[in-house]
Amino acid sequence: MSRLRPAGLNIHNESKIITTLFGYNVRSKSEALIAAALHIAGLEFNYEKLLYDKGGSRFQPDFTIQHNGEEYYWEHLGLLDEKKYAKDWSIKEKWYEANFPGKLLTTTENSEICTQINQLMRNVFNFNIS
Repeated sequence: MSRLRPAGLNIHNESKIITTLFGYNVRSKSEALIAAALHIAGLEFNYEKLLYDKGGSRFQPDFTIQHNGEEYYWEHLGLLDEKKYAKDWSIKEKWYEANFPGKLLTTTENSEICTQINQLMRNVFNFNIS
């Protein structure tokens, strides 16, 4: 059975306005779908757990997932059409590539979100939801 562990320090708890079917609080309906998929697959994950690089810089992935002794970071890119968000994402994506190569998973906000989630669950975690 999966467990969502508390992320610890989080200054934006008030914007976690969506409660999933399994009782997790997240920021968007798309993140609720991702949390549900991870829960159904029985994967252990954290929501918005701080992640540090060796130099001490940090970001807060949407989901940190433990699978077969590996740690993966899943970011849902919900606002790429906004200029500042896209610019900030570009910086964050480079940070992941430099510090955690091959560990970043992403989905984007569009009508195919469930297809994207299913593909990642199948390809990365060998779990078929559909």
